[in-house]
Amino acid sequence: MSPFPHLITKRSSALYPRPDFNRRCKKAALLVLILATLSVGLKGVRAGSPLSTPQDIWRVGEELIYSVRWLFIHLGTINVKVAQKIENNGRSAYLVKVKAYSNPLLFFLDVDLNMETLVDEDLYSLHYTVKDKVDELFDSTEYVFDYKNEQMIIKRFSGENLVKTKDDTIPLLHPMQDSGSLIFYARGQSLSQGIIEVPTIVSEEEVSCKMVFTGKKSKVKIKGLKPEIQEVVEIKGFLPTKGVVGLSGDYRGWFTADERAIPLKAHLNIFLGKIVINLKSIK
Repeated sequence: MSPFPHLITKRSSALYPRPDFNRRCKKAALLVLILATLSVGLKGVRAGSPLSTPQDIWRVGEELIYSVRWLFIHLGTINVKVAQKIENNGRSAYLVKVKAYSNPLLFFLDVDLNMETLVDEDLYSLHYTVKDKVDELFDSTEYVFDYKNEQMIIKRFSGENLVKTKDDTIPLLHPMQDSGSLIFYARGQSLSQGIIEVPTIVSEEEVSCKMVFTGKKSKVKIKGLKPEIQEVVEIKGFLPTKGVVGLSGDYRGWFTADERAIPLKAHLNIFLGKIVINLKSIK
């Protein structure tokens, strides 16, 4: 049973006035949107709780490696790994590690982003850390989701010695997702049918990710995978306004149509035009 009987049923507002974005925030937000593109649509009417009992998606040691391309140009790579199963107050939780890095040959793109998220067995975030390199130094932000006391603790560290520059505690009234947990939430619901709105933390601000699960199956070809022809569930979405790097308009994503629900491919639009995200390997 969900510990959150008071789930919000309308679009969530910002937790507090939006801070000025530096490059770390922009890159973190972009990664959230790229990962969400592998998993969400954009028409929603509900918030928080899953549409159905989550599928058995967890495989400790699973590592998914994605290539991000624009036309014939390789923009970068995203790695998503289920690193460890942890017992947390009598419940199972899973440590997920995400790393995103740009192609070093591209002068106009510099991304080196590392994230760790602890995901409860009911597919919401318990703890989230994002670490990003800015001008050869690293900034780090830590989120602790204290559901028992209905509060979120946000700590930010920056500079050569990662000095603490922020320590805030704010209300937490519903299960929260982050950029790592969000994709596993979608995987766990991918064979469902329905529309749902999911509160998600992005760059210290709460936003609402709306997911459309169609349940419709088809086949796609993914070069380099065995077999290349995969049965999938397709998810479509639309962004009505421009986001980071001009992200807007229609996009599509595909999961394997089985209990593992592995995200295979996504199309989305940014200021450069359409980019393609493809699964390159599974470890």
